Amino acid sequence: MNDLGDSRSAKVRKQEGEVLYLTTCSTEAEPQTDAVIVRSEGIRHRCSKSGLTFRGTIPPQTDEVVEMEKGGMDSRRLMCSSSSLSFPQRRQVLNHKKSARLLSNFNAARELKENKEITIRKADKSSDLVLIPTTEYLSKLDAILEDPSKFHRITRNPVETLKRKVNQVLDTVNAVTDKTHIRKLTGDFDLGYVYGNVKTHKAGNPLRPIISQIPTPTYRISKYLNEILTPYTPSTYSLLSSRDFLYILKGTPSPKGSNIASLDAESLYTNINVDRTIKFIIQRVYHNDNTPTLDTPEHAQRSLLQLCTKEVPFRSPRGHMYVQTDGVAMGSPLGVLFANFFMGTIEESILSEKKPNIYCRYIDDIFVRFNTADELEDLRQRLMEESDLTFTIENSINGSLPFLDVQVSHSDTGYKTSGYVKSTNNGRCLNGQSECPVRYKKSTINAYVRRALTHCSDWTSAHHELERTFQVLVNNGFPNYLVEKAIKDEVDRWYLGHNPQTDAPNKTPIKLFYKSHMTSAHKTEERIMKNIMSRNVVVVGLRSGRRREASWYRLSLRPFKTLRGFSKWSPERDQDFFDFECLPSKSSPLKT
Repeated sequence: MNDLGDSRSAKVRKQEGEVLYLTTCSTEAEPQTDAVIVRSEGIRHRCSKSGLTFRGTIPPQTDEVVEMEKGGMDSRRLMCSSSSLSFPQRRQVLNHKKSARLLSNFNAARELKENKEITIRKADKSSDLVLIPTTEYLSKLDAILEDPSKFHRITRNPVETLKRKVNQVLDTVNAVTDKTHIRKLTGDFDLGYVYGNVKTHKAGNPLRPIISQIPTPTYRISKYLNEILTPYTPSTYSLLSSRDFLYILKGTPSPKGSNIASLDAESLYTNINVDRTIKFIIQRVYHNDNTPTLDTPEHAQRSLLQLCTKEVPFRSPRGHMYVQTDGVAMGSPLGVLFANFFMGTIEESILSEKKPNIYCRYIDDIFVRFNTADELEDLRQRLMEESDLTFTIENSINGSLPFLDVQVSHSDTGYKTSGYVKSTNNGRCLNGQSECPVRYKKSTINAYVRRALTHCSDWTSAHHELERTFQVLVNNGFPNYLVEKAIKDEVDRWYLGHNPQTDAPNKTPIKLFYKSHMTSAHKTEERIMKNIMSRNVVVVGLRSGRRREASWYRLSLRPFKTLRGFSKWSPERDQDFFDFECLPSKSSPLKT
């Protein structure tokens, strides 16, 4: 062995086979420590100085001198050569590299979290994390909470008082109604808490306030009220998803000379008039001949709505206690209900006599088709006067306008649609290498592919969107073959499902039942049967897929000695069957 001239060095001496022992040497000025760190191709291995069994780092036929760097116990490393490692050994080294990187990232994240001068918050409408100075974050949040028309600062914790009020109302409801019984509040509760997500897509990076009400006494009652009142929500102009929006565009012609634009209600949640919205709810539930009345008494329903919106306490990051006296905060189970109820009632009022050719809304975003700019401005003014909200207009550029996740292009011949991705989207989704069930990963891929097919009105746009989808999924760790197979299957299913003319002479689905005898050769029989079906089956429709290979049906039957693998029906015994639903292929003979 060669000495590299360092005052401290480590020598590697061979033992049986590939098992090596590491021994260390030190100077009298700095005695040996209890541990050193062995570094192999950038990987740290903590070991004991007294003789750690370290397998496979250096071949036993090679004598190597290992240099030990100067420094403390945590910084000393033994540099080892791994040029002669086998494939399993190199794979082990790579796994150690990955662990080292994860540990390094974890330590860096912990240091940032412990830094009191920096606040880590989630970006609004994105999965990115934003590092913002704590003083700036607190000042922006204080500016929101200092609005006396929305928030009121309190000095005493009202959690127990609120709990007692809610239970009194619930006692009234349970005593009057026989069908409805609401469980009273029991256990300990606490204040909610407010935080803000940074709007990185807006100038000045303002905060979106979110009040978490999970620990409060009214959280469970709010979820119950949202469940029973949602069916009463005015839904004439409301959209449930972008699929409803696409259905409206496909079923509506595009007149020559018309234009499209979108309206946005600024800060809808925090600017909703709570008392007025509660009045709308009570009127629609209890004084409308077109809707059934709830069993809950009207005065009790009104009291519960007020308790769950205007008396819920929360704590700020500075430790101050507040209640929100008006508006509905994001984080409340009643937020979406109040927003849709308020806007839906306003729309039914102002659009009953005069309305645009197309008017539809998703929460606070409104899509409008109009003929002149004066018509659009008149609609905006009527909305502002009736709702006391502020609405902004986004006009189309060259006939193109993004709405939700759809890019709409307007022309005299109709509407052309394609997928739209916001600038805040970072392209992250479920990681393909994560410890997650395979069915979830396949669902993620299929969701991306179906979105490309449903949102694009022509195959050129669908092709570009599928290319983008493929790149996004590969960037998130999904293997190429899995993404390609999912795209092929979904495109085939979509095409054949939307084109009823197929090559099959008989368009009536055929169900084939195959009984699998649990013998020593049952796996071989199942494999052969699946291969036969895969070569002779065409897609039935959008939902059926190529075949249902592993759908097991419990059927009652009695074994009967006929053809191998089949039997007659009988209600005496349960067995397992494969269920195939298919159409014959174009080729006449059955390929076996």
